[in-house]
Amino acid sequence: MKNYIQMKRLKYLLLFSFALFTGQLHGDIIITKPTPAKICVRIKNLHEFPDIAVIGVNNCLAFSNSNIAYRVDSGSCLKFNQTCSLSLYALKTDYFNRIDLDKIDWEKDKNVQKLNLTVKAQSFSTSQFRSLEIDFNLACRHDTVFYLYKAKTTYQYKNSRPDLVQHFKDETEDPLKPISVSIKHETKHFF
Repeated sequence: MKNYIQMKRLKYLLLFSFALFTGQLHGDIIITKPTPAKICVRIKNLHEFPDIAVIGVNNCLAFSNSNIAYRVDSGSCLKFNQTCSLSLYALKTDYFNRIDLDKIDWEKDKNVQKLNLTVKAQSFSTSQFRSLEIDFNLACRHDTVFYLYKAKTTYQYKNSRPDLVQHFKDETEDPLKPISVSIKHETKHFF
């Protein structure tokens, strides 16, 4: 019985010594979380359509009268709320100059054409790049149907690698087919 008690004390002494020793260990493991990447979606060639105004409308269903409409500037990043989707509309500049944007019924007004792009972005984290730029161009078919197509995507990396730039041509078969930039809350790893 005496040996049993001594063995039990030795076991607790070893366990206590091990706990003290491991509490003082410092490892070289650094755990880092991916950082949010800056996202910029823009329409680059609006200056080629001086008689057309492109309007961005933040669609929030949570609150009544929460549509926030603004005119999109050529080459500037689209402004969107992270909890709402952004729809884009085209209208003649003279109509834009005569009407209050808050009074437009975006779904029923005959002077307004909904464009085929919707932006839904919440958060985008990555360990590979610091920003993502997606450039769209406005195009017109039959002088009446306006649409957007992806023209260029640019990834700016965090390390010394050169940026990845992809160029696209307008190969749109159906200009009324909806397209979407949807960047969900997740971690992306490229390459």
